[in-house]
Amino acid sequence: MIEPVITNHPANLLYPSTSQQVLVDAPNIQRCVISLRRLAVTSLVVDLKKEHSPSKETLAAAVKAADVDGKWAASAWGKKLARQAARKNLSDFDRYKVMVARTKRKALIAKAMA
Repeated sequence: MIEPVITNHPANLLYPSTSQQVLVDAPNIQRCVISLRRLAVTSLVVDLKKEHSPSKETLAAAVKAADVDGKWAASAWGKKLARQAARKNLSDFDRYKVMVARTKRKALIAKAMA
């Protein structure tokens, strides 16, 4: 079984396929069956009104109505991923500015502690 790469993206578990696999879908990925050991389940819930296999449009509307993206961005995990993405896109000069700011902050803390 070839599983798609959906690393660090919130997806919706639609229903269990077997005891070890679930059907996963999200607006930004293709619907597929993924092993449970490759997933991290969160407390974000989307109400699908007992619909067994909703269409992409129904799922996208339910995700938007539940504000999953906003809740994900507000979670610690979402903030961590956003911070990593921002750091990954820094230029050399931006990294230099961060280094200088850290050095200044460290000096201020050392001066206050002395």
